[in-house]
Amino acid sequence: MSSDGFLETLPPDHRPRLTHAELAAKIRSRPGLWKQVGSYASRDGASAAASMIRTGQRPAWRKRPDGRYEAEPRTTKKREHLVFVRWIPTTPRSS
Repeated sequence: MSSDGFLETLPPDHRPRLTHAELAAKIRSRPGLWKQVGSYASRDGASAAASMIRTGQRPAWRKRPDGRYEAEPRTTKKREHLVFVRWIPTTPRSS
């Protein structure tokens, strides 16, 4: 880093990050429980992301015969705009 705070290249990012598919599988492993999946700069961004999950606009969140995802945006008292998702398995029909 130069003395004025500028960098020629960024340092490595060591933040662990799951893919959408890995996150969806993790959520399916705990049916009915909500998991925070994202933090957004605005309520509109969180609402749009939740809508994309609910409507299956990304391959990992597509509708499945064994259940569905519920996704909801929430804004905290600290004005954080978050998205939570849970898996609701399909209940087998009784004959």
